[in-house]
Amino acid sequence: MNLPTSEPLPPEPEPQAVGPQPSPRTRSTPKGRDWEARLENLQHQLSAGFDFYLAALLCALLLGVAFVSDTPVMYFMALLVSPFLGPVFGALLVVFGGTTAFLLNTLGGLLFIGAATLGAGAVSGWLQTMLSPGWQPALIGFYGRWGGLEWVITALGSALITFLLARAPRQRPLVVNLVLAYGLLLPLGVAGYGWGGHKPELFTSGIRTAGLHLFTIWFVSWCTFLVLRWRPRVWGYGLGVILLVGIVGFSNIIPGVPVQNHPKSVLTPTGTTVVIMQPTATFSPRPLATPTPLPPTPTTQAPLKSSLTPSATFTSVPTPVWARVAARVGGGAFVRESPNGQVLTSLLNETLVQVISDPVAGEGGVLWVKIRTQQGVEGWIMQSLLATATPMPAW
Repeated sequence: MNLPTSEPLPPEPEPQAVGPQPSPRTRSTPKGRDWEARLENLQHQLSAGFDFYLAALLCALLLGVAFVSDTPVMYFMALLVSPFLGPVFGALLVVFGGTTAFLLNTLGGLLFIGAATLGAGAVSGWLQTMLSPGWQPALIGFYGRWGGLEWVITALGSALITFLLARAPRQRPLVVNLVLAYGLLLPLGVAGYGWGGHKPELFTSGIRTAGLHLFTIWFVSWCTFLVLRWRPRVWGYGLGVILLVGIVGFSNIIPGVPVQNHPKSVLTPTGTTVVIMQPTATFSPRPLATPTPLPPTPTTQAPLKSSLTPSATFTSVPTPVWARVAARVGGGAFVRESPNGQVLTSLLNETLVQVISDPVAGEGGVLWVKIRTQQGVEGWIMQSLLATATPMPAW
């Protein structure tokens, strides 16, 4: 006999339709479902917003003050308030899937910060020329020059920023951003200073350095994305060759501004004017043999009559000594108001100067000479940093 149960039995579960499971490869590759979210977050971090434009203006203003005051503290403050250079990397991100609107946004940010930095440097250079003509800040020549160490640091910084952005798109590596600001904004400001102050050598050096660093950042970032298995669009594979050609071009094709030779007129003892080009190697004639006086002969000579007409004599003007700056390290040299004294200005390598004194021994036995620049600035420079174009005693 069967007794009824006190509790009803639970209903049997209905069979569910088993659909296709997502492929593991789809989740691990950049083309998976999380790729769009990652790319969107990265575009948001690299876009140029209101904070970017405000920081760019403040950085350009402080950079112009730094050029006029020539104090390292102001240069450091300008870099400290520099904006995050996301548009620099955003212009490259389009190759890996960015939108056209994002490209226009990053290009606008790049043009704005470039124009602001150039404009601030040009205004400061013009003011410096009006207020104190002939004087040049001592640090500006070194910030605008290209150096191998600065190039290596810029390349390493761009690789680190690209890696951090690819791994964590929601964070901004602001500390490493100072390295890129040093390699891009300072040379660009120096180029503006040379433009406004009518110093073409500074303009060429600044543009060359900024362009070389910009192409290096793009090339290193492109290679870093490829190492992280980010696949660009089909036409993006040829971008690496273009960037590499740009690096070689800015390194070698764009030379510095050559120093022009100015003609100098010299009055010779014969009364003729000879025009020479400086610098030239001139040699002073020396007699081959010392003439031996002959013994007097006992001949009768008529007494000489004194002439009241004075004869015209000419004093030969010595050829000015010219030299060029040839420092083995640093890319230039300081000009001081006295040996081991206060810095007046700085000169880049290959700059032509006129030596106007003999070598003078300073502290530690270092030889100093007084020079005159083409702008008329007179000061002292170490003799070992100069290469003479004309002979001079004790050189």
